[in-house]
Amino acid sequence: MSEEEVVIEDNKEEEVKTKTLKERKKARGYLDHKSLPLTKETVELIFAECLNQTKASLDVLVSQILDKNKSIKMTKTDNLLATFRILEFEMQNVLNALEGFNDASLSKKHRMCRKVLKAYYNKLRKLQMFLIKSINNGKVVRFAKLITSFLTDMHELLHVDTSPKNRKAIVERVCEG
Repeated sequence: MSEEEVVIEDNKEEEVKTKTLKERKKARGYLDHKSLPLTKETVELIFAECLNQTKASLDVLVSQILDKNKSIKMTKTDNLLATFRILEFEMQNVLNALEGFNDASLSKKHRMCRKVLKAYYNKLRKLQMFLIKSINNGKVVRFAKLITSFLTDMHELLHVDTSPKNRKAIVERVCEG
């Protein structure tokens, strides 16, 4: 191989590495603030998709626990851990997508949602659900309460008819409590 061919090979290899690094997050499904045009509708969709995926994973978990869905080939503990990971991933995805935007670029409602989402994300991480060995664990009850509260609070924050006073009360309760 000539020296020129070696240089071309080296350049191709570097290009592949660079491309891989740039696309790694996108391959995992992460959103980032650079790839999203920020509009009120976009932000609403990001939050709504997070809630939708969380609810869907919770539905699968509940259907298995209540023995309505016998086709699930996972143990209940594995299914619970999968639900935990999905919720963790979805929360992180939203936080990543909004990372590059300051408070001034978001509406007051969306600033409140981001603040509440961060608080719930921190509470979720503190649970350390990945350490459980069985579904018969006190952390499971705390996780169930957390995921239910998260869905309820985020829905209420995003709802058009929720008063600013109620939104403020939710943010104070979640972030300070």
